[in-house]
Amino acid sequence: MPEDDDDIKVNDKRRFTMDDDSGEGSDESIDEAALDDARAGETGESAQGHVHEKTDGRINPNFKITFMDLINSLAGTTLIQLGAVADPQTNVIKKDIEAAKQTIDILDLLREKTAGNLNNDESMMLDNVLFDLRMRYVLISEGKK
Repeated sequence: MPEDDDDIKVNDKRRFTMDDDSGEGSDESIDEAALDDARAGETGESAQGHVHEKTDGRINPNFKITFMDLINSLAGTTLIQLGAVADPQTNVIKKDIEAAKQTIDILDLLREKTAGNLNNDESMMLDNVLFDLRMRYVLISEGKK
């Protein structure tokens, strides 16, 4: 391996234009938000630190997910796994008790690892969600629901 790293050169041969912000009709165009994401890596976070949400095919650079959004997402997934609600993509109720237990365990792990770092609302929400999901899990796994 050469010890002189100054001789390494990278040539980007991708083609895109910054003038076409529609992102439609051409494989040679890329929007600015996607370019920022490419520069920041595959973290889902732009170079400016914004998390992007796609709405109507466009990226909203001002959307930022919160800890409570994460908890709500995991809780919703658990309710689907418990068969309490239908899967929104398939509109079918399907139970997966083992997956529900794993998701509850993930929420409990988050509670343990974030202890002392959450504000009062976040901590209470996480505790309440965990209590509710655990009670539902017990009832469903015992066949009472």
